[in-house]
Order: sequence, then C-alpha cells, then structure tokens
Amino acid sequence: MIVFIVSFFLTTFPLVSTVCSLCYQGYKVYYTLTRELPVERWNFVEGGNSLVTTISNLLTNRTYSIAVLAYTVVGNGPASEPVTIVTQQGGWSQIFIA
Repeated sequence: MIVFIVSFFLTTFPLVSTVCSLCYQGYKVYYTLTRELPVERWNFVEGGNSLVTTISNLLTNRTYSIAVLAYTVVGNGPASEPVTIVTQQGGWSQIFIA
C-alpha cells in the first residue's frame, strides 16, 4: 500500500486583541483534484489547534490544489490562495506554508 502524506507547518500571526484570540477555534485544510470547484465543495481535513496536519490516501501522480482557512465561533474565515502539489509514487510530499 502506498500512502501519501502532505504536512502543513503554519506560522502564528499576532492577534489584534484578546477578544480575537478567544474567538479562534482552529483551521481546516481543503484539497481537491478539481480546482475550478468552489472551495466549499472541496474535501477537507480538520486541523484543530495542531501545527501539523496530514492528508493521507492521495492518488499517485495527480495534481492537487490545497487551501487553508481558520474558523472561529462565528464561522469560517476566508480561504488562503490555493497552492498546487503533484503527488509522487514512493515518497512523501510536504508543503510548508509560512
């Protein structure tokens, strides 16, 4: 069995006020083979408050688009600009988002 893993390392951003830091709940990593779809229709994994998120069971030699968004008690924030990766057989794919 071949397992592909994409890891995200996120930097922290200073928050404007203590109220904002209380609202932050976590983040989601969205991914798709069909970039033309709205992000809301992409697959996603829950990142929570972890600094590393893994997407597994990706298909070999495919081009994926990946975006990250934070969410609060109010709902989802805007998604990041998508990045593109190509999975390869026999290795790990890693993306560092700074």
